[in-house]
Amino acid sequence: MSDDAARPLHRRLWLRLLAGAGGLAAVAVGWWSDVASHRRAPTTPIVAVGARIDAGPYAVTLRAARKSSRAPDGGAFADGPMLIVEADMENLTSASRTDPQIVFAGNGRAPNFYLPEDRARLGALDPRVPKRVALVVAVPQDDEARIAVTRLVFKARDNLSGAQGWFSPTPAAIVVLPVAPLDEGR
Repeated sequence: MSDDAARPLHRRLWLRLLAGAGGLAAVAVGWWSDVASHRRAPTTPIVAVGARIDAGPYAVTLRAARKSSRAPDGGAFADGPMLIVEADMENLTSASRTDPQIVFAGNGRAPNFYLPEDRARLGALDPRVPKRVALVVAVPQDDEARIAVTRLVFKARDNLSGAQGWFSPTPAAIVVLPVAPLDEGR
């Protein structure tokens, strides 16, 4: 005689009902925790001026912002005064990179990059060589500029193409920079 047949029918039904209720409770708790984790949108931290921000392939430190009617290479802007943001950038990868604008994708139009020391446009950032750069962006409406920095994640194998690269852009930080008044000479 089997062990199951020795038990009364009401006891067997009670055990199966209890096991089913436990399974349903586990599913409900798992579903609710998933829903609850997506309810609160993660907030992007606001960091201090001069703080080093890890942006994946780059480390970025925003230093200052000023309005200017001249580009860092000496030429005049066609669209009127622009905002020049001084920053330190370091390429953290093992190869030269020519795409620093990817970490500023959350600011609308991609900024133009200049090397103030050479008074020329930025060509490439060499690995592990920190450089002072000047980003040229549109002038904000108020006396402070909110610059968003985007973080990328390295994947050794992308799901779509199978190639390695920097993917999944997410907000890393926002830096609020006071804007110096218009400087005609620089």
